[in-house]
Amino acid sequence: MRIEELKKKLWKNEAEKRGISLTLFIETMVEGNLMRLERSELIDFLEKQENIFSKIQNNINQFARIANTSKSIDNELLIQFQQKLNEIVLLKQEQNESFNKIYEILYKYK
Repeated sequence: MRIEELKKKLWKNEAEKRGISLTLFIETMVEGNLMRLERSELIDFLEKQENIFSKIQNNINQFARIANTSKSIDNELLIQFQQKLNEIVLLKQEQNESFNKIYEILYKYK
């Protein structure tokens, strides 16, 4: 297969970043497969996100139960609740950025 020297150099650099051979890199990109390492990182990321959001959801449910039971909310509890909501916003932003990176990896060479 003949390719331009510059393109080969770019592909080789990308393969080195991923810790694989140029041949495997080209085969993977042509066949549209995720590499084992990227697949593993993606699964780890998704599991981590699920755990984090489950914990936050549990905290929000506890807050709602306390508010419903006591029919009032003290300022300290309200501040804690607001912090959890802010945490969700930040985590969702981080998650969206990560999904954008995943999308770029999946479709970079398509």
